Amino acid sequence: MPNSYTQLTLAAGSASPNGTSQLNYGPFDFEYLNKDDIKFAILTPGPLWVAVPVASVNETTKIITLSSSIAAQYPSLTVTSARVYRATTTNALVDFTAGSRISEADLDTAYRQGLFAAQEASEDASGSASRAITTNSDIQDGAVGASKLATDAVEAVKIKDGVVGATKLASTLNLSGKTLTIPTASVTQAAVTQHAAAIKGAIDISSGMTGVLPAANGGNPNNLLESFQLPCDGIAFSRPNGVAFTPQTVASHQDLTNIDAVVNGSSVTYTPPAGTKIVVYEFSFDVGADSVNDDAKASFKLFLDSDEVTAFYSMVKSPGGNDGFPPGWQTVKYAFRIGSGDNTGSGRVNTWTSNKTITLKEVSTAADVATCHRTFHYNLTASNTRFVRPLIGITALS
Repeated sequence: MPNSYTQLTLAAGSASPNGTSQLNYGPFDFEYLNKDDIKFAILTPGPLWVAVPVASVNETTKIITLSSSIAAQYPSLTVTSARVYRATTTNALVDFTAGSRISEADLDTAYRQGLFAAQEASEDASGSASRAITTNSDIQDGAVGASKLATDAVEAVKIKDGVVGATKLASTLNLSGKTLTIPTASVTQAAVTQHAAAIKGAIDISSGMTGVLPAANGGNPNNLLESFQLPCDGIAFSRPNGVAFTPQTVASHQDLTNIDAVVNGSSVTYTPPAGTKIVVYEFSFDVGADSVNDDAKASFKLFLDSDEVTAFYSMVKSPGGNDGFPPGWQTVKYAFRIGSGDNTGSGRVNTWTSNKTITLKEVSTAADVATCHRTFHYNLTASNTRFVRPLIGITALS
């Protein structure tokens, strides 16, 4: 049995003592002069004994304590063997001078110091025989290759700031699991403009990115999410979200003789894109008299589903004199707010996540019959009529 160290078998986990995930190791069973001479080492691949600093020694239980566990200090290594060893100082513990009285205790201390030091050297208590002292000048340039470096052996604090240049980086860096911080103001408009061609060819923004590009770069200005305007011909239009919108089919004129009759082509059933704050409705149509020498008068009301938007009302009327000249092309345009609470009168809704229908209705009388979607005086001939197809449009803003 060695006189200068105690060999320990380590186990993974936090079994106490001698578990690699806890702090206490021992007990040891050798003699020593001073507890500061008690050291600890682990056996690493090589094999190589590596000293681990000791935080404290319990001289009663013969257990040493580390400041942090072996597993924490060497997370990439599997350590199964360690030793508590003695490293007796070689500085003289007793100084005999001429004429001094020699005590038994001093003789014992001097003797034991020499004996312990001899035992430690003979038994290689620290495992130093497995190590060779090599200076920097002993290592030939380029001699330390990748195979000589342990996994995760080079720590960030050992790399000098600014020494890893572009030529030392891999051509492709996978930073998908990392957070990249770019210094403030380091990406300037001038730099982007200078390398515009390279950026355009190298960056794929087809998915995973949100935001609005400036209009000059192909983006939509004014927080525009969606906008379309279509003739009321019944032909479906594919929206950006893949949902088709089909305008109503209007193929002939419509006499306005009833209260709250729907103006043909004006109805639109619509669900805006996510994030929409404003829906702008737009309906353009022709209004005139029902005969060549009659006056026309009609009013129009706007509805969101079954609720009238009382903040809107529009009226058209011929100038009089029974000349039959129509008021002409009319456009009804109104903005519906989303997310500011519900208000029926102004058409404001708190949420709009499913279909709602916007409709224009007419108010007219038999005395002054107005007609939609037809005009007289085509090609400057009073009796010539012409069908005029209305337009329906929607704009969604964020």
